[in-house]
Amino acid sequence: MSDILLTNLKKDTPLVREEVNGQQIIVPTDTGSCNQGNDSIGNGVSFSSSKEYPGDKIETIEPLRVEGWQKLDFPDPALFLCFYHKDIAEGHVTLHDWQTEFHEFCAGQKATSQEPLKYCLATCNGSGKDAFIIAGWSAWFCACKIRSRVIITSSSGVQLTAQTENYIRSLCQKVNEFHGEEIFRIRQRYILCRLTGSEIRMFATDEEGKAEGYHPLDPSAEMTIIVNEGKSVSEDIHGALRRCTGYNYWFEISSAGEPHGAFYKAFTSWKNTKKVTAYECPHISQTEIEDAKKDLGEHSALFRSIYLALFTSLSSETIIPQQLIESLLNLENFGEPIDNEIRIGIDLAAGGDENVLCAIRGNKCIKEIFFRESDTEITADRFSIELSKLGVSRTHKHIYADDGGVGRAIIDKLIRRGWTINRVLNQSTATLKKIYGNRGCENWQRVARIIEERCFDVRTLSTKTHEQLYTRHYKRTGLGGRLFLESKKEAKAEGRPSPDRADAFILALTGLTLDDFTKEPEVKELHKHGRKFNDMDAALEEYENNTTYGNFNKVNEPKGRRVYGSLQVTLRSQDE
Repeated sequence: MSDILLTNLKKDTPLVREEVNGQQIIVPTDTGSCNQGNDSIGNGVSFSSSKEYPGDKIETIEPLRVEGWQKLDFPDPALFLCFYHKDIAEGHVTLHDWQTEFHEFCAGQKATSQEPLKYCLATCNGSGKDAFIIAGWSAWFCACKIRSRVIITSSSGVQLTAQTENYIRSLCQKVNEFHGEEIFRIRQRYILCRLTGSEIRMFATDEEGKAEGYHPLDPSAEMTIIVNEGKSVSEDIHGALRRCTGYNYWFEISSAGEPHGAFYKAFTSWKNTKKVTAYECPHISQTEIEDAKKDLGEHSALFRSIYLALFTSLSSETIIPQQLIESLLNLENFGEPIDNEIRIGIDLAAGGDENVLCAIRGNKCIKEIFFRESDTEITADRFSIELSKLGVSRTHKHIYADDGGVGRAIIDKLIRRGWTINRVLNQSTATLKKIYGNRGCENWQRVARIIEERCFDVRTLSTKTHEQLYTRHYKRTGLGGRLFLESKKEAKAEGRPSPDRADAFILALTGLTLDDFTKEPEVKELHKHGRKFNDMDAALEEYENNTTYGNFNKVNEPKGRRVYGSLQVTLRSQDE
């Protein structure tokens, strides 16, 4: 087995032989220590918030060693990561098989500028591509190749700073700390390897003037181009990158997106491609995947894109398809919910839009009230009266109202009238932050699943509510391609109705999930501690009242309805 020689970075430092992942590595015994607050090794650098970054300037640097440029001799980034990344070395983090295979395959190719290696990697969300693919390759490429260059671009400056650059910088700092000196000089959007003379340059496509033609540092040097989150990188930027010449590696790495654009074309036309699903990422729990499958729907575009890395049409899509609503209008049987308590949803407006109250019980709407009123005092009085007519107490725990805009003031007025109101703001943070950009989209998707599984009787809603349900859209934007609920203003601009009634219906179902309509309740024993009776007649009377007649006509109900257990009793003897 051949040794992997780490250059003796300190003169006269004794070397020892260590084994990492079955390979012998020669390392210096005196690795020294590194103070994270020491700017001399690239830590604690003050980064500028302007569009001009320290890395934009050309920096001339002399070799770290008097002998000239030297390099580390790791055969691939996987081994490089295993050696320098403490969590991996100590077994707290394990590289996934697909990550190791990617690094070993790409590093093993004899790629040249005449025959470059092009590789397209489509991954599920949260796969670890920034931390273990892009960062690992970039740091290895610069530390193990003389005068090499890595050019990285991403669609978002925020994402580049928060994720990609952060992981690269962290790995380079680990190398500095291991060797006790500034192997990598770290600047914002620019990292220079003082040992090899190689560099990493990063820019975001939403920062003007950053895309330009890059070329190798030296005629014989190597260069890698990495397009991160390529699904969101425009054709213009891809065109600018194609003006780069002399590269021998080009990686398109992104979570799956729309079935069009440069990233999609690369995945469907390049020779070397790979799709990574959540099932190939052990750090993503099976419970999370199964919960998402249930919440989003196994065949939904959202689940297939986020967890299966499939290209799907997600931008500007309706949340609840019109065909689904129309098919349910002719359906006779709907699931029966566990909770049969009345729930109220209130969507508030002032002026042209409707104020709406939607009351549901179980899986049916029992009342829809809608009116227009610009006076918020009159609106609050009207809702107070309508709630009282429904027989709802002022301390009822299931009254949910829209807390956005003018709604907040009306809610305040209802609270002063003694009502307990749960405030819901569509723009607030979602529970599933990896998928949804706001709570409104998350709530709509949750109700969409309830409707999709035929658990709510949509026939009890008004025709106008039906129309608003299947014309509400979501959009896929922002960091990580999360989903956001289309605003009412955006809906009106596209000629779609303001979804006031549909929003009230969604609010009424706040907090309920598919489980509340499909999960079998636990059968509670009526005599948990062994209920005793003085005679047989008392036991039979209890049985008939609470079991036989209480569950009459439920014995032969269709599958999916509740199943009741029989009463168990213990007779007390006359001697007790």
